[in-house]
Amino acid sequence: MSAHGAFGDQLGRPLRSLRVSVTDRCNLRCNYCMPQEEYVWLPREELLTFEEIARLVEVFTSLGVEDVRLTGASRCCAAIWPG
Repeated sequence: MSAHGAFGDQLGRPLRSLRVSVTDRCNLRCNYCMPQEEYVWLPREELLTFEEIARLVEVFTSLGVEDVRLTGASRCCAAIWPG
């Protein structure tokens, strides 16, 4: 933790951004979700539930994270996210 009580990187800078992928089945293959060339898909039961993701976001924002980005769901979950 940094001097301000937030998580920090190796240089002591506070971590203020969090990126959470809601699935590992995204086909865009960006470096955030699929950094490996031969990615091994996770079994569905090992993926976080929406409730678990929400809890993680609550925990990280309580520790100083200010910017949260959900990735991997733009096509498959657009209908269920509030506008």
